[in-house]
Amino acid sequence: MKLSRLMLSLTLLLALAAPGATQTPAKLHVAVIPLENSAQAFYAKEMGFFAKEGLDVDMTSIQSGSAVAAAVAGGAADVGFSSLVPLAIAHTKNVPFVLVAAGAMWTQGARNSALFVPGDSAVRTGKDLNGKTLACAGLGTLTEYATRAWINQHGGDVATVKF
Repeated sequence: MKLSRLMLSLTLLLALAAPGATQTPAKLHVAVIPLENSAQAFYAKEMGFFAKEGLDVDMTSIQSGSAVAAAVAGGAADVGFSSLVPLAIAHTKNVPFVLVAAGAMWTQGARNSALFVPGDSAVRTGKDLNGKTLACAGLGTLTEYATRAWINQHGGDVATVKF
C-alpha cells in the first residue's frame, strides 16, 4: 500500500511538473546557422513541437558556428547549433558548453557541402588556389579546416592561401 501511494505521488508530481503543463510558455532564444544541418530547429518550431513542450522559441540565424558559439557563451542565445570545432576551441579556453544533442553528421556517402568555382574558372586543383583569397561563412570553422585540408591534399600550399 505504501509503495502504491508513493508511486501515485511520484506520478502526480511528474505530471504537474511536465513542461507542457505550464500556463506561460518558457522563452528560449535559439541561434542557428542558415544551413540544411540546422533545419531540425525550424521544422520543430513550424510543426509545434516546441510549443507542445511549453517553449516559446525565438530563432535567430547567425552566419557561422563560431558566431553561434560566441552568442551562446555571451548570453545572447540560450541554445545554439554549431559544429564541434568552435566548441573544441572554446573548451581549450575553459569556456563551458554542454552538448545537448547531435544534429547532423557528415559522411562520405552523403555529402552535403562542396568547394565550388564558376564553370569557366581556371581553378581545378588545390595548386590553382595558391596565393588566392577564399570566402567562407566563418573563420575557425569546420568548413575552413576542411578546405585547408583539401587544398593540401590536392597539390596546393595552404600557407599561401588567405581566408
